[in-house]
Amino acid sequence: MVDVKVRKVKAKCIFFHGKKILQYYDLSAKSNYNIEKPFLWLARKPVGDLDLQFVAMAALLPPEVETDKD
Repeated sequence: MVDVKVRKVKAKCIFFHGKKILQYYDLSAKSNYNIEKPFLWLARKPVGDLDLQFVAMAALLPPEVETDKD
């Protein structure tokens, strides 16, 4: 269970994914749980690299703004 006590996705629905060789991830947008998993799978699939990982983006400085004193 991720967010709720009463799940809407039943075990037989998850079993269907495995039977049809479809990818399934239990995720939660509310608690940000496993949100990256389907995107990582989609990124790995076309290149065929199972070791592909996401890396954190470097923090960017805000743009400098010049103002006139007039």
